[in-house]
Amino acid sequence: MDVPVRFIDSIVNNPLLMQFLVHRWFFLLEYDPRLDQLRVYDTRSRTLETLDAYLGSEKPEHATIFAEDRWKMRALLTGELYGPLEMRFVSPEGVYYSREVDARPVEDPARGTLYVGYAKDITDQKNQTQELLEQARHDSLTQLYNNRTGKELIDRYLQAKDPYASCGMLVIDLDFFKNVNDCYGHLFGDKVLQEFARLLRTLFRSSDILVRFGGDEFVVFLKDIPNTTLLQKTRQLSESVQQVKFWENDYRMTCSIGACFLPENTAGYSFDQLFENADWALYQAKQNGRNQYVFCDNLRRYAQAVPAGADGCVCH
Repeated sequence: MDVPVRFIDSIVNNPLLMQFLVHRWFFLLEYDPRLDQLRVYDTRSRTLETLDAYLGSEKPEHATIFAEDRWKMRALLTGELYGPLEMRFVSPEGVYYSREVDARPVEDPARGTLYVGYAKDITDQKNQTQELLEQARHDSLTQLYNNRTGKELIDRYLQAKDPYASCGMLVIDLDFFKNVNDCYGHLFGDKVLQEFARLLRTLFRSSDILVRFGGDEFVVFLKDIPNTTLLQKTRQLSESVQQVKFWENDYRMTCSIGACFLPENTAGYSFDQLFENADWALYQAKQNGRNQYVFCDNLRRYAQAVPAGADGCVCH
């Protein structure tokens, strides 16, 4: 099928449609009233296909539209939606990317209403946008989740969690961190925070939520974890932090930890409620001399302080 010269002329002479011609790929559509069917003319392959065949095409010259996005193309070409619309594609080689797609009707004297459209690759733009969103969700120094994102993720989990799943929260302060900045400078203080964040990523699972809550205060939320494992991970953190070495000086890092456990068959709790209890336990750890952890449950605030390196079980 050859595209009529007068049809191309009608496009070129229409300033509203010039944007379609600056892209490498544009397609033309015609409606066949006898078959009640839109047919697609692809200017790259110079083939004419029905819309159904085109959307599901897996020819080498075509990229397949994600099944979940094919309704957008259909709605765009039948006038149910107006573009531009974003759609996801996958190439025959398995490469995933995004395109911005649009189409508009153009009158051809000989053939009635046809459509001209374009598909613009916006993969890089989408990736950059995603990177900016990720940056907005993370603390720039430690690359842990920031305060706002951490709270949102934890609240979302608590609202949707399995009632039989238990979980826990740690609120952590680096001991006497202000003295670190005063004695060694803020650049070294930043390095201490980064090393502590690295330690958290090493000790905890990728499914756990690691948050720099502000300054030298951190929050770790552990999903689907029993009471005994929460205690073990708390002890491990308390002991491991003292093993971090800094070649610049003899600084020895320690931390105080408040731990709160939410048992199974317990629902209706929010981030603020768990944080309030874990923060209370952290306060007890500080009052008892720091470099230790205090464990409390979600309902009652009584706990036993455990110095770093001590053996035994925390009762509550």
